[in-house]
Amino acid sequence: MLTDKQLAALALGRQKGINHLSGIPKSDESKRKRSTSIKAWCAANPDKVLARGAKNSGPNNYRWNGGSSRLNTAIRRLTENRKWMDEIKARDRQCTRCGSEQGLESHHKTGLAVLIEQLGIASRDDARQHAAVLWDLDNGVTLCQPCHYDEHGRKRHAD
Repeated sequence: MLTDKQLAALALGRQKGINHLSGIPKSDESKRKRSTSIKAWCAANPDKVLARGAKNSGPNNYRWNGGSSRLNTAIRRLTENRKWMDEIKARDRQCTRCGSEQGLESHHKTGLAVLIEQLGIASRDDARQHAAVLWDLDNGVTLCQPCHYDEHGRKRHAD
């Protein structure tokens, strides 16, 4: 059975294990002061900020699930890849197979996964060192989505 004090704490959103200030409305002035204070502390203690970041990142993070982020996906999310895709589409302006101008996508002639394996790329930094090969404009063509699906042997959903 909960005591009156425990019931009151529950009603205010304050429970054991939860921030004691959680659930209590704060004024904009209070939020600003807190933000300024935290920024000042971080600026004065950069070594502690870095140590805290290292302590809670990668395998030390409570949400770590074994490094399931794939290298291929990480490389495809790089700015260099986005620029390459935009340049390929700007150069061709239409599907190089059927001439369509709708739903255009950039396609590596020699697949990005194949290049990653051939070059022995193990990280995003390695990918940036091999940028000239990975994002060579001569290794890209513009395809519409149906032609791109056909190129990779994927099935398309009916519209």
